[in-house]
Amino acid sequence: MCKQFVEGEVMDTATLPSIISRADLTRLGLSAHQLYAMARAGDLEQVAPGIYARPGDLDDTTATWA
Repeated sequence: MCKQFVEGEVMDTATLPSIISRADLTRLGLSAHQLYAMARAGDLEQVAPGIYARPGDLDDTTATWA
């Protein structure tokens, strides 16, 4: 579980949907730098271009639907 500061508040990845787009994360106030840092830290994984998931929430079949 990762917590990132977003616009003065803390974003907890446990509160995010299992699959979320980069555009949705941007609308929530997450910067590109924060998103890439979360992906590098293993708090989110990219399952398709512009689509991210919380690690362990998806199996391979479900990830292909993203």
